[in-house]
Amino acid sequence: MAVHSFKNAGAGVAISGATIIYSCPGSTQATVHSLSIANVKSSGSAAISIYLNDGGYDWTILKDAVIEEGNSLVWDKPINLTDTDLIKVAGVAGEVEAFASILEIS
Repeated sequence: MAVHSFKNAGAGVAISGATIIYSCPGSTQATVHSLSIANVKSSGSAAISIYLNDGGYDWTILKDAVIEEGNSLVWDKPINLTDTDLIKVAGVAGEVEAFASILEIS
């Protein structure tokens, strides 16, 4: 019988490049229900990209989206993951934070 668990995952972009926001555990499937990315800079806009890594390639979900100072971007379409898939957010370190709402099925 499948077990359904709701999870939250979040991270600040810690490096200039892609930061892993969520890693789907082995023997598990997951659906990201929403992904919120906030511009936390003290001034100016921030550009971000969202990727799904399937173990072999970073698939682009959103590329170079600009989030103005004090605003957030919400990706509210489901992103389906299988075991070991990763959700990554790219931007400049210290400019953005990301938070995901996820349903895991194991």
